[in-house]
Amino acid sequence: MNAAADIAIVVLLLLGAGFALIGSWGLVRLPTTMERLHGPTKATTLGLGALLLASVVYFRARLRTDLGQHDRQGPSAPRPDRCRERTRQHRRHAPAPG
Repeated sequence: MNAAADIAIVVLLLLGAGFALIGSWGLVRLPTTMERLHGPTKATTLGLGALLLASVVYFRARLRTDLGQHDRQGPSAPRPDRCRERTRQHRRHAPAPG
């Protein structure tokens, strides 16, 4: 992965963890029931959204890195010329029908 992706992931993780912590702290500290429901819900939703974005950035950067090391079809994708050759060999050595 590159440095920009790493920085974005760290920032989003810290932001998400911070919002989740604020939401949890608000749940304990707020006085009324409605405040306990409303405040932490918004903060926790923002925190989980940031954590989700961090995972998207991580896996997208990782996938690009992994695909850059191999060709687009992957290292073990069947090649048409090899398939044709195997078919010819199989037909040559196959027993006669009947």
